[in-house]
Amino acid sequence: MPPESVGPDVLADGGVHRMAGAKKVELVGLAVLKRYWALAAPGSSVQDVHDNPAFFPKGIDLILERQAPVGKITADVKVDTYIGSDRTRKMRGLCNPDSGVLLIETMSQLQYDRARKDVPGWFHTSQADEIHYYYLALLNEASELAPFFTRIRDLSARGESTSAVEEDMIRALQVDRDLLLTYSLKAARTWFESNPEEAFRGYSGASNPTYVTVSIRVDRESFCREGPGHLIGPIFDRVRQKL
Repeated sequence: MPPESVGPDVLADGGVHRMAGAKKVELVGLAVLKRYWALAAPGSSVQDVHDNPAFFPKGIDLILERQAPVGKITADVKVDTYIGSDRTRKMRGLCNPDSGVLLIETMSQLQYDRARKDVPGWFHTSQADEIHYYYLALLNEASELAPFFTRIRDLSARGESTSAVEEDMIRALQVDRDLLLTYSLKAARTWFESNPEEAFRGYSGASNPTYVTVSIRVDRESFCREGPGHLIGPIFDRVRQKL
């Protein structure tokens, strides 16, 4: 059973990174982001390392090699489906109503058995320079995208390029809304320590058999207006038009 210190708001179905469906929509987000950054920074290179075991403990998904003076940027990608325009449409892992918040995972594993050691969240452990937080609400049915996920998984397992399949998938996407914001992880940690309580909107949790993953809900507008967030805006149409 969950410990008494874990409130009902934490255990509610509000976590955008629940394991069911989270990895699949992450593949979609990564495919879009890789192509966006190639367009946004001509002459730069984008390396996808999200499935490279060497980068798992570092929490790094993308490496952007940009021209001077920017240089190399490592990014930890988060894909959030809670940006949908329809308040009644709720499709786990695909589309959910706009929450107006982003999640900062402070506890990866808050153990129900308090004798076991808790595991801190990616906000504290990631070694990436930046978080690339991509909101993406899809109108596709899960069955439409499943064949693409299977092909990407199989190609990756064989060490083959997934580029062509990713582009086919992007062409097939029906996007309701999307939005990209980025932020320096170092700056966000400093901002977080200043306790800007007016920007916090409670907690979200994803329940598992033996633990719960806990994230703080942060007001998106406040984070970008008064915090370290850099709102880039919608990017999907630009990417698809260039395929």
